[in-house]
Amino acid sequence: MNGYKYRGLENFERDVDTLLKNQIYAPPFIELNDPFEGICNDEITQFAKLLENMFKVKSDEVVKSLEEIKNFKSKLGIYSLSKTYSEELLWAHYSDAHKGFCIEYDTSKLKEKYFGPVTVTEIEVDYKPVPPTTTYKDIENDTLFKKLFATKSKKWEYEEEIRLIFDTFSVKEYHPSTLTGIYFGTEFSRDKKQNFINLFNGMDVKFYDIYRDNNSYKLKRKLIHENKRNLKNKITPGTFEILKTRHSTAVENFYVLYKSDKLDDESINYFFKAFREKFATKGCNIHLFDSKEISNLITKIIEGKEYIKFADHCIAVSYFEIPESFSRYPYQDFLYKEYGGQNWKKDKIE
Repeated sequence: MNGYKYRGLENFERDVDTLLKNQIYAPPFIELNDPFEGICNDEITQFAKLLENMFKVKSDEVVKSLEEIKNFKSKLGIYSLSKTYSEELLWAHYSDAHKGFCIEYDTSKLKEKYFGPVTVTEIEVDYKPVPPTTTYKDIENDTLFKKLFATKSKKWEYEEEIRLIFDTFSVKEYHPSTLTGIYFGTEFSRDKKQNFINLFNGMDVKFYDIYRDNNSYKLKRKLIHENKRNLKNKITPGTFEILKTRHSTAVENFYVLYKSDKLDDESINYFFKAFREKFATKGCNIHLFDSKEISNLITKIIEGKEYIKFADHCIAVSYFEIPESFSRYPYQDFLYKEYGGQNWKKDKIE
């Protein structure tokens, strides 16, 4: 998902500096601009005390745990984004009446460095006409966190807010590919625009002008420039296709159809190196296949004939632990032999 951060001109130099350093600042929950943040009607404490009176069940631990959760907000860091770049009120309120700019991030990359959902949670804000009520069902349904830290009055609904809730408030770093776009407000200075764009040379960033749609109150965007990274190693277009990805916080996994007829060690090693430079944001494993027929077997638990088919078409794998080398046909292993793979059959004939 893309998230959008509106910025004005008051802290322009500071904001540009953090962008160039690949950083964001997640401020404390208590510094948010809505005085009603975190307000809830608490039925959990009342219910716990009722149980104590009726059945002599101790409620101290329940009440204590709930208070600890509520007090945790003093430690949390909240980075607020919007799901839209074209809300006129956001441009008016947070971007100096359209004189500022708006930043586009890939939210999955913003949080992945911080071991989500353990230390960071991405959550869409709920908008309600009255403060929410916390009940025991919220504990069962895992909705307590959202009610306490991501519920606001319906008057804020126009913001379409997404929150990245970190376990601590501080400066957070991200991979450069996280920043995907910059939008200039309708009143952004023309003199500053090109200088601003030039600051991001060598990065994959698209730049847009926001403009008024004729005969309506809608705002639209127009692509005006696109900066590209200067890659040291380039992949020839048409020589590959990404079949599937499976990424975790610790490592990325790419499953790639290799279309080139260059199968020597040097060519394949170069491909792995160039692919990492272009696509990887952290340590990654790259699987190369010579056929799309195995697409439905990727990430599936396989055995027997399916294992043999997968092993025969997986021509090479480069693992993140040793990125400078690769293994040919790594799945033609003992299981492959047990299932009666081609190499095993040839060995038996010989």
